[in-house]
Amino acid sequence: MQRLSQRKYAEMLGVSNNAISKAIQEGRIAKGWDDIAKKIIVPIANREYGYKYGAIVGEEMNPPTLGGRQDGPVTLNERTTYEEAVRLQAVFSAQDRALELNKKKGLLVAKSEVDKQMFVAGQEIRKALESMPDRVVDSIRASENRAAGIRIMQDAIFEILTKLSELNESDKEV
Repeated sequence: MQRLSQRKYAEMLGVSNNAISKAIQEGRIAKGWDDIAKKIIVPIANREYGYKYGAIVGEEMNPPTLGGRQDGPVTLNERTTYEEAVRLQAVFSAQDRALELNKKKGLLVAKSEVDKQMFVAGQEIRKALESMPDRVVDSIRASENRAAGIRIMQDAIFEILTKLSELNESDKEV
């Protein structure tokens, strides 16, 4: 099997040496890396990583599969066969259907909705914490010692957090 240095393999793919080094460290090139000789095993590395950059694997490209790792966008090029394009279309269609199903089941939510609810929750937390000093400052000043003042502050914080955790979901919606 052909073996190359990281630098030569990077040149062959048209990427930086750092990209290859990072791929090895992150495990995207695992079986294609000979740790003892510190060399890339080209045919194996092409199947693991090089296909993304047009490296030939046997006679065809080796695009990612539904169960495989997808580290970058899948592109069709002049070497992609019609059968492979149809297969990729079926894979992507299945992925879309799975996402739609998870969305309908409530397993997926829109990021914008989560952001809105987090903003509202943050505002509630901020209002509750900003009003706390006005309510407890006199009690803290009148406390017998430092420990008693700290205890008053802790009780007030605990009370605020308890009330916030008991908020009804309808109270937090926008």
